[in-house]
Amino acid sequence: MFRSTLQCSLVAAVLASLATARAATVTIVTDDAAAESVYSMFLKTRFGHDVSVRTDLATLDATKLSDLESQDLIIVSTRTDSGQYDDGSEVAQWNGMTTPLLLHNVNMVRSTRWKWINTSSLQQSTITDLVVDVPGSAVFDHTTVTGGNVNLFGGGGQGVWRVVGQPSAGNGTRLANYFDGANPRPFIAEWSTGTEYYSGAGQTAGGERIFFGSLVYGDSLSGLSHDGLQMVANAVQTLLGQPTVDLDTIPLPILAQYEFPTATSAETGPGYSPTTLGAGMDGTVDMAIKDTAGNISMTIRGTSASETPPTLRIDPDGGAASLAEAVQNDKFFEFTIRPQGDLRLDLFSLEFDVGRGGSGTPRGWGLFSSVDNFATEIATRTVGTIEPDLTHVFVDLSDSRFQGLGGPLTFRMYSFTPGDGLSLEFDNITLLGAVVPEPSTAALLAAGLLGTLIGFRRRKRR
Repeated sequence: MFRSTLQCSLVAAVLASLATARAATVTIVTDDAAAESVYSMFLKTRFGHDVSVRTDLATLDATKLSDLESQDLIIVSTRTDSGQYDDGSEVAQWNGMTTPLLLHNVNMVRSTRWKWINTSSLQQSTITDLVVDVPGSAVFDHTTVTGGNVNLFGGGGQGVWRVVGQPSAGNGTRLANYFDGANPRPFIAEWSTGTEYYSGAGQTAGGERIFFGSLVYGDSLSGLSHDGLQMVANAVQTLLGQPTVDLDTIPLPILAQYEFPTATSAETGPGYSPTTLGAGMDGTVDMAIKDTAGNISMTIRGTSASETPPTLRIDPDGGAASLAEAVQNDKFFEFTIRPQGDLRLDLFSLEFDVGRGGSGTPRGWGLFSSVDNFATEIATRTVGTIEPDLTHVFVDLSDSRFQGLGGPLTFRMYSFTPGDGLSLEFDNITLLGAVVPEPSTAALLAAGLLGTLIGFRRRKRR
């Protein structure tokens, strides 16, 4: 039985690798790799794309140009210093690339940089919704357009830079705009291969191009609503020439998921067990989310149709106005997972939805793990949205320290709020990854499988 499980895992891994080999190659151009790790992981886990994040492309040479031309898609991050990407012949080099390109940097789109939109003026504004200009565009597939608007950023919106002084996308097509009084401004636009961006620009799209206005400067996907995330995914798939996919229908490589479907007024107790457990996970382990330190209030709230869906409500009970205080005073909940037998875990990400229980700030969280005995935070962030408006969070776990893990692994989530009785609301806590054979066993099985495949191919040639 154990050998059968390993063989099934190996076959699944081989099939997954074959699928990945057929997936698109994507390069994210940025000045800060950490700021795009979530974007990279999102494209990997949702679509199986092979994503590289590069910080060495502010200056181009023949080798770098060749590498970029070999890709299926280039994404230029918001987190790039536009003044470093327009030296000498670089404007013509970037514009002339035949590889499709998705541009998020609003500074680069200007007439003083890459010359996509005929204006040099920018302004910072808080954006929540976009006005849809072309409802039939694939960029808006699987989104909800209400009254001609689609939601981009959740909560009270996000402060980002946008172009002003020019309502047109020139020779391209404005797909969505940010409506400033009586003045629409391009926020999403596209240009076909061979199109001069605007008359007199002197710059032509060497491949398909989409400008998708500024995302958050750092952790690019932070703050996007569900529809906002869907539009980013749609833009990527459109430029790759692949069908768009409803994000809600994509099967995820879930190791453990906590959805809190039923409300309870009881605090802590035995904790809350996972609602979904992946194949190869040891179900005999106590995996419940629980308050082992006894220093927080933890309930599941919200049941009636007029209330929000149930969420895990965490109240640090005072003494945690910052992450440092939360750590010092043991204001955390935790959960433990373990693979079966000698299997190992390769982690991808931890994802969850979170919102403040009220208006008081700052409120936030910090994630730690037993990998380093809870010594260093994996990620930490303050929370901007107020429930029932929850923010979807990605925590990248692709670092080597989270690969090949056997035995139990515990995650701790510390929470901080400005006072007693003030809460954070969590939902859909989901750990993504792969269950893989122990290395020595995997090598033996892989060798056997490789021999079988070679034998099959030789017989086929005959």
